Amino acid sequence: MTRVTLDTSELISAFNFRDKFEWNPYELRALHDSLMKICKHVEPKHILAVVADEPDNRILECSEEAGSEFIITEDRALLRVIGILSPDLQQRRRQALSRRRKQSFL
Repeated sequence: MTRVTLDTSELISAFNFRDKFEWNPYELRALHDSLMKICKHVEPKHILAVVADEPDNRILECSEEAGSEFIITEDRALLRVIGILSPDLQQRRRQALSRRRKQSFL
């Protein structure tokens, strides 16, 4: 199976944190290090062919395997299939939001 590795340096560059937020290289490195602390390595057990863009299918596979509560994307194809593909993802998202609301009242 294809291995997907999210390179946080590429992610940070893609979102252009340096220019948008005027972050210096030290702040960018701190963001990278923080992201690496919360990352979860998964190896999907199922192959999905849901969207035309193959890399998007890998993201969905990893999300399912990790039990993700959220997928943050601007990709319209992914946005269309998330609710259809994974009612469990939608349920986990609702539960997470509910937990966060309850915690904010405490």
